[in-house]
Amino acid sequence: MKDILKENTALSEKTAVALGIFDGMHIGHRSVIDKVCSFRSEGLKTAVFTFNSEEILTKHNKPFRYIYKNQQKLDILEKSDIDYICCPEFDSVRNMGTAEFAERILKEKLNASKVVCGKRFRFGKNAAGDYKELYELGLEYGFEVIAVPPVLDGDISVSSSAIRSLLSDGRIEKANRLLGRNYEIYGEVVYGNQLGRTIGLPTANIGFSERQLIPHYGVYASETVIDGKKYLSVTDIGTKPTVEKDIKPLSETHIIGYSGDIYGKKITVILNRMLRNEMKFSSVEELKNAVNNDIRTVINCRGDQWSPA
Repeated sequence: MKDILKENTALSEKTAVALGIFDGMHIGHRSVIDKVCSFRSEGLKTAVFTFNSEEILTKHNKPFRYIYKNQQKLDILEKSDIDYICCPEFDSVRNMGTAEFAERILKEKLNASKVVCGKRFRFGKNAAGDYKELYELGLEYGFEVIAVPPVLDGDISVSSSAIRSLLSDGRIEKANRLLGRNYEIYGEVVYGNQLGRTIGLPTANIGFSERQLIPHYGVYASETVIDGKKYLSVTDIGTKPTVEKDIKPLSETHIIGYSGDIYGKKITVILNRMLRNEMKFSSVEELKNAVNNDIRTVINCRGDQWSPA
């Protein structure tokens, strides 16, 4: 997969292009990607136009809280067998009018023959354009616009907004179902207060990025991937109220059966099920007993039983 904007080039091959922020890469987003990939049968290359999720401040006039860090999103796209990606800096295109975007990006840069989006897709300066305007611009600039209908889970329309709400409420198993895979936290392991080591429960800490959606504060049955190997683990998301004051929320994971040094290493933590809310205990010993109980729970119900329902 190539980022053609970074290479400062235009495509000579005709393409089918998916449009969207894709901050969660959930099953609704995947339906857009799958539709684009279906046009390979017509000899088209596949492309995605998206934005750096971390640079977007608002969406639909509300503060924007993205689900995944931008690199996570790009890594998932990398596995989707897409030929080309456009992920420009948001400021470089935010003031483009709708016609300018259609002509400069879709026609000239991406050489689009088919353009696929969701029915709620907005584009152009101040998100002034909608699917209907994009359709009309397609007639003018020579590409067909296809709107993919919403994916339904029962009576719920699958969307990043719905998944954010589920994550915020601690309904991780349903969020995982709408995501189409279990929610992941990806990042570099940073130093904490290292209290866990003194009580025999070392942890790997990963911070959340600014404006990233933070799941409900609680303890989760999880799995942690280190150098391609998966370990059972227990993850606390929150502010560690028993031992800390006034810290930013983070994920703190005890990796069962692992004893290596992973400070500075990038790892992935997969949340499978919520075990309990984050609590402030009266002592470190009480905290230790609770975590050991969480570990026993995870071991007794292995992570492979917690795939999306």
